[in-house]
Amino acid sequence: MIQAQDFDQQYGVVIPGVTPWKRFYAFVFTDPIMLTVAILLTARHQFAVLGREATGHDGVRIANMESFLLQRITEALQDPVRGISDQMLVAVALYAAYEIKHGGGSRYHIHMKGLLQMIQLRGGLREIGQQDPYVERLLLWQDANTAELAGIQGYLHDLDTSLTKPSCRPRPNPGVFQLR
Repeated sequence: MIQAQDFDQQYGVVIPGVTPWKRFYAFVFTDPIMLTVAILLTARHQFAVLGREATGHDGVRIANMESFLLQRITEALQDPVRGISDQMLVAVALYAAYEIKHGGGSRYHIHMKGLLQMIQLRGGLREIGQQDPYVERLLLWQDANTAELAGIQGYLHDLDTSLTKPSCRPRPNPGVFQLR
């Protein structure tokens, strides 16, 4: 919830009459892959809050969920429409965030490079923003924060957006983004 507050503070209401965090939670339930990413992030967050690692049976369950998720994403990418849908773009961005927070940096880079290709197949970030400004802003916010954690310039940093001013780009807030 605190991450949603940071997004809200940076962007305000993106879609009139809909608060961003409500949009996100509703969005999660539009695709099983989105829901799986959300469950995986929640599970890892819960272990962090408890101050423990996912070991033993818990570690196996987490690894199985990661494997299941990667298989579903790979399958979805075979479909030229679903593979570059809003849900898949956000799912890949969230999985990249998961990787930079809980996994190895190399897989983060693989996911972000794939996300960049997906965005290009959709016609660019500006086109995505014209279709759904929330998705564009969520991708930019995820990129700014994950890039900060990775110590790099964001993958989406140089892309043309529908935002009117460069100052509208999100500022990373790793303290909130990394919140455990």
